Amino acid sequence: MRAYGQDIQDITQEVSNHWQKGKPFNIRESIQEITLHYILRVICSVNNITGNM
Repeated sequence: MRAYGQDIQDITQEVSNHWQKGKPFNIRESIQEITLHYILRVICSVNNITGNM
């Protein structure tokens, strides 16, 4: 896990940058997005992900 810590932190930051202060958001969707992007980036070696990020 230490080897992937920076990737997890970067992906989480990218997702959380879309959160707006004072506005509610769906944490489940955010966690799913973080998980999917992590799988694509780290496990499948896909670095250019388009979509919500």
